[in-house]
This record gives sequence, C-alpha cells and structure tokens, in this order.
Amino acid sequence: MAIDKIKTSPEVAPKKSRLEMNVRQLLNKCELIAKQEAVEGNWRLKKYVDSLSDMITELKTGPDKPSKDLLSEYSKRASFLKGLIQTSTFNSPTEKEDMDSLLKYHQNMQEKVAENMVLLTKSLKEQSQIASTIIKGDTEALKKSSDLTDRNLDALKVESERLQEHSRSAWKCWLWIMLGLVMVIFINMVLLMKVMKKRKIEL
Repeated sequence: MAIDKIKTSPEVAPKKSRLEMNVRQLLNKCELIAKQEAVEGNWRLKKYVDSLSDMITELKTGPDKPSKDLLSEYSKRASFLKGLIQTSTFNSPTEKEDMDSLLKYHQNMQEKVAENMVLLTKSLKEQSQIASTIIKGDTEALKKSSDLTDRNLDALKVESERLQEHSRSAWKCWLWIMLGLVMVIFINMVLLMKVMKKRKIEL
C-alpha cells in the first residue's frame, strides 16, 4: 500500500516528553493498522487518527514541544492517514483516483524534502571536512615556519659567536703585529742613536 512509502526525518531530539512519546506510539499504531487492515469503514482507525490530531495540536502548544522538523513530520504522517481514510469514503472511481494522485504528489514532495535534507547534510559534512583540511594544512605550515625560524635563530647565534671569536682572534693578531713594529722601530732608533753618537765622537 501507499503507506509503505512514507519516509521519516531523522530524530534529532535527544529527550522526548511523555506526550511526544504517546504521539509517536499512536502514529506507529495507526500506520500498522492501515497496513494490516482495511481502511474503509475502519471506525477504530478513524478514532485513533482524530485523537492523534488533537495530541499533535496539544504538542505544538505545550512547553516541551519538539523541534519544528519533528512537528512537521508528525503532522505530515497524520495528514497522510487522514487522506487514506478520506479516500476510502469516496464512492466514484474518479474521486478515488483524484485523491490517490493528491496523496502521491504529497508523498513525492516528502521524498524530495527528505532527499534535499540528505544532500544538505552531505554538503555541510563535505564543507566541514574541507575546512578542517585547510585548517590542518595551515597549522602544519605555521609549525614548519616556526621550526624554520627557530633553526635560523640557532644558526644565526652560532655564526654570531663565530664572528665574535674571529674578531677577537683578528684583534689579537693585529695587536702582536703592532707590538712587533714598535719593537723594530725602537731597536732601529737605539741603533741609529749609537751610530750617530759614535760618528760624533770620531769627529
């Protein structure tokens, strides 16, 4: 039967009130009756569906009402059951055919909504994965950049110490050269003075 084609949205509410649990139980019971028993002239099913409509109305205005998606799901399922009961009361084949077409259109719309929700969920999941991959890549690049900076700082420190050591070595080398020059000049001056003194005495 057409009732087999009903698709329900995934449950998202983690906690349900007693009234909502009763609505779900009665919905399942009505759908089971519609599958297993004749709908035409089934006064028990009609009574259950009427009670179901009142309970859904109460659920919409109660303090512990579920999400809009779940309320829409309950209402659509109840409306479908009402449509089945209404179709069973038609006498002419034309009326039944029109109602079947309307119910089929209603089911197709439900299926499209469910498919769109699945596609939207899949798209959001893919976008979340892409964003996670980008963030992960940026984090790894930042870590590599930080490691490279640390290595460059360490290398710069080593080169700076080498330069300082080289500067100290070069300074010591020039110091010894200057001392050597001073000593040579001093010795030459002493020798020159002795030579000049000796010539003066001879004259």
